[in-house]
Order: sequence, then C-alpha cells, then structure tokens
Amino acid sequence: MNPRALIAVKAAITVIAFILVGYRVNLTKVSQTLSGFPTGWIPAIVGLLALGLIVSTLKWKVVLDTLGQTVSVSRLAGLFWVGLFFNTFLPGRTGGDIFRALGLPKSASSRSRAVTSVIIDRGMNLVALVLIASVATFLDDRIPHSVVSAVRLFAGGVLLTAVVGFRLRRRLLNALPERATAKLYPLLGASWGLRDLVLAATLAVTFQVTMVLINVCVARALEIPIGMTALFVAIPLTALVTAIPLSINGVGVREAAYATLLAYLGASPEHGVALSIAATAAMIGWSVFGGLVFVAMTHKNKQIPRRQLSFTGASR
Repeated sequence: MNPRALIAVKAAITVIAFILVGYRVNLTKVSQTLSGFPTGWIPAIVGLLALGLIVSTLKWKVVLDTLGQTVSVSRLAGLFWVGLFFNTFLPGRTGGDIFRALGLPKSASSRSRAVTSVIIDRGMNLVALVLIASVATFLDDRIPHSVVSAVRLFAGGVLLTAVVGFRLRRRLLNALPERATAKLYPLLGASWGLRDLVLAATLAVTFQVTMVLINVCVARALEIPIGMTALFVAIPLTALVTAIPLSINGVGVREAAYATLLAYLGASPEHGVALSIAATAAMIGWSVFGGLVFVAMTHKNKQIPRRQLSFTGASR
C-alpha cells in the first residue's frame, strides 16, 4: 500500500477509535480523575523509566554481543533513548527501530547484525509480555475465567512457537534459497550460549515488569480501584494490542484497549482511559529527553548524518 494511503487509513482508524471511546466513556469523569494526579508520584515514575532504559540497553548489548558486534553501553543507551523519541513522535511504530539500526557502526555485515539485533530485541519484548500476563493469571483468582483462558491459550501458542522456532532455526534457514541462507545464517544461526539466552530473557522480562510497575504507580496515584495482579494481566495485553500498527502510534486503539480490559477486571472504562492517558503522558515526557540526546549526538558525532533520517516519510 502507498505510504500516504497507509497513513490516511491509520488516521481514519485513530479518529474512529476516539469517537467510539468518547461515546462509551464519560469524558468529564476522565478529566476529573486526571486532575487529581499528585506530583509526589513523579519521582517514582521517573526512576522506573530510567531503570527501563538501563535494562533495555543491557539487553540490546547482550543480543549484539551474541551476534558478534561490540558497541559501548553509553552509545547504545543514547541510540535507545533517541529511538524512543522517534517511536513516540513519528506517525508509525518503526521509526525509532530504524534509527537504532542506522546509528550502529556501518559496514555490510554490521548493518545486517544491527537490523537483526533490533528484530530480536523486539521479539524478546513481545514474548516477555505474554509470559508476564500468563504468570499473573495464576496469582489472582478474581480475574474473570474468560480472560484467564484466553491469556493462557494465547501465551501457550506464542511460547511454543518461540521455543520451536529457536530450536529449529538452523533447519529453517537451510530450507531457504542458498543465497538467503548465506546472508542470514551467520546472524540467525548464531550460537546462543545458555548464559546469554537466560540473561537476555531475564532482562526482557525485567524491562516489561518495569513498564507495568509504571502503570501501577499511575493507577495508585489516580486512586484507580484495581489490584496490582490485574494490571500485570491488563498492561501486557494492551501493549500487545497497540503493537499492531492499526492507528497512528496506537492512539485511540490504546485508550479503547485500556477501557475494555480494565472494565473486565473490575475498574470503570473511565479509569482505563485516564490510566492510558497518564501513562502515555509519562512516556512522552521521558521520550522528549531522547530528542535532546539526538541533538547532542548529531552535533558531536557525524556517524548519524541527518540525511539518513529520510526514512521518516518513506518507511511507512
């Protein structure tokens, strides 16, 4: 599909989602809930955002090291933060990932490793979301049975696919055309040691737990009547829904997902929308600093010339 047409479709879905949310919830109640946000929770939220950045950077480094590319932690942290900025403010969900790959050292082989590392990093995060949600269903018997069954079934399918795909990756690569196999085997066929695999998986889970805890802090600040365990089910599911590029940056779809899932778990749709708006505002505020990092990086380091950012309008 033409990139402009795709953006137009996403914009239409965004507007429709907002209309449906506005029809379903009392926006006055949402505004009243948000107006009572106490600033005393901000340090805890900022601390968790910083922890998430550190954990994500370390995870990405583990993946790159396994693929045979060594990059400093400080460099990766800067790229990750800037990537968050682009993912937040560009009309898509991949601009930041493309920037992360472009920002790594440039050679034919290293560029392939860079792209592969970002894909693996994303994949681990998605599997971690599913794992967290499924584990949470065993910890709270107040979660509706229909939600529990759906989450566990979905989690089982995702985890089985991930395990089988990882175990059979070399056979799957060998089934591809010879030219494709020659390019991909050094990357996807990499020998993951048990230590590296466990470390990367642990960091992925830790990062996603941190993201859920940010939502827990926001929910407590807004005095939303929902248990922590329920949020450990709801937040990963909303993240999975918004990972599907249906609307512009998940806007509208995210609010609808929060309203629907929190209503299933005992809170009101208004509380769900308020939580979505406040948590998203925290992420936007944090990502703004990534823009400042980008300015500093382009000023001091010519490895990332501005002309490479032509993807902002052509990659959608």
